[in-house]
This record gives sequence, structure tokens and C-alpha cells, in this order.
Amino acid sequence: MIQENIALFDMDGVLVDYDRALRESLEKLRSPFEPSYDGVLHDDAPAYIRARSDLIRSEENWWANLPKFKLGFDIYNLVILLGMKQNLWGTRPGQKLPLHRSANHLRCPEFL
Repeated sequence: MIQENIALFDMDGVLVDYDRALRESLEKLRSPFEPSYDGVLHDDAPAYIRARSDLIRSEENWWANLPKFKLGFDIYNLVILLGMKQNLWGTRPGQKLPLHRSANHLRCPEFL
């Protein structure tokens, strides 16, 4: 049996700063008369925040322009130099497929 060395990379929070970008985008949609939302940006967020987040994430260019984490890409490039296979992840185990599933494939060649 041939064993293959594989490195798994999570896109969000490891290679790109998803949380910061989403918070900044949400802030742009916030009315000047409503308070900023500082809570967790997951399924337990208020419905209006989830709806705005879905709207933001549905824009393909938003995904392509997420800020990169230098250390994450330094490690990714080292894995390539070591000849390991890379596997990119953009969702947590058990989570429904995110809207950006296809966008990950579109943006990865630009990053890598």
C-alpha cells in the first residue's frame, strides 16, 4: 500500500482572514441608526445579520479578495516544496456546504 503525505488547510482563519473581512463588509451595510454587531458570526447570530452575511458571501468577488494570512501561505508553500499533496477546506465538518464552495475553487489558483 502506497502512503501519500497530505496536508489539510482550512481556508477561513488559516489562509485568509474571513472573519475580519465579513465584519468589515457587515459594517458597510449597517445603518447609522443601528448599533454595531459584535457577536459571533455563526448560525446563532440574529436573522438580519445572517441575511446580510449571506448577501455578502454570495458575491464571488468578495471571496476572491479576502485578505491573506502570510504565515498560512508560508506554510502552504513549504508543503509544496516538500512535495506533499495539499487539500483545501472551507467549511467545518458537519456544516452544510457554504455559499462559497465554488468560489473557493475560483480563488485558489489566484492565491496559490
